[in-house]
Amino acid sequence: MSVDKNVDNNECKSIEELTEALKEASKCIYELKARVEYLENYIKTIDYNIQEIESAVFPNANDEYDDNFCEDIPVVNCPKCGAKFELVSTDDPDNLECPLCGTQFKIEFSDPE
Repeated sequence: MSVDKNVDNNECKSIEELTEALKEASKCIYELKARVEYLENYIKTIDYNIQEIESAVFPNANDEYDDNFCEDIPVVNCPKCGAKFELVSTDDPDNLECPLCGTQFKIEFSDPE
């Protein structure tokens, strides 16, 4: 590196230190890039292995998937605030509580005619 003789010695030292810092930063960035590429490949391998396991354990999983499986869950309206929420099979229909307002109520089922 050629430096003009009129440049102050302190400035030369500063430029040299800055150059060394940039070289070190470049080296770190290169190492980080290599690590990221390694991890990306590692994650892709794990993803592929998981897909292989899923297809071995659940061979017809995509064939059996039903997009409308949630349509059978009954929806309940709170008598106080009108909030709608799903009735889960563990809920006791004689002792329901609205998740929004906390009102407790029960549902009376009628026989379909």
